[in-house]
Amino acid sequence: MSVVHSTRQASVDEIAAEMDRRGTVIESLEADRNLFKGKYRSMAALMETARSQIRQISDHTENEGDRAYFGSTNHADYLQDLAEDMEGWCIDFELPKGDINKMERDPYAMIREQRNRADKAEAALAAKDAEIAALKAALEPFADAAENLDDDHKDSSPIWEAPAAMSIDAKHLRAARAALKEKADV
Repeated sequence: MSVVHSTRQASVDEIAAEMDRRGTVIESLEADRNLFKGKYRSMAALMETARSQIRQISDHTENEGDRAYFGSTNHADYLQDLAEDMEGWCIDFELPKGDINKMERDPYAMIREQRNRADKAEAALAAKDAEIAALKAALEPFADAAENLDDDHKDSSPIWEAPAAMSIDAKHLRAARAALKEKADV
């Protein structure tokens, strides 16, 4: 019995589906890599803390032959904290995948999300600051004119013949209209 092979070119849709599948696999692998990098860094920090604190405890322990005494009451606290941290890591390794207490999410994902949100917020704030500056510049002649009005003009009385209003010309009105129109278009 002979085996027959045939080949054909993949369609664009098949290629796109394969690329999507591979992209999903790559994203999953990157998330796992980041998770393990985060765990590694956390464990490395724990090991460095343990090394430092154990060295400090052993350097300051008073040994009287049959008994040894801590040099400080903080040393007992150091040992208890280390034991709790190490116990937490042991539990993390023993927990099955999917357990609510197991660290499975990329520990840096939240930081990246917060940085992206902060960058977007800063860009939006800069845009609003520019918008406010443009509106202030357009409305400044009107504010100056209002400041120079005398007390004889009530809020509802026409002001166009008052000396203060004479400083406002067509370019000020057009600039204010353009700034307000630009604001409405956004």
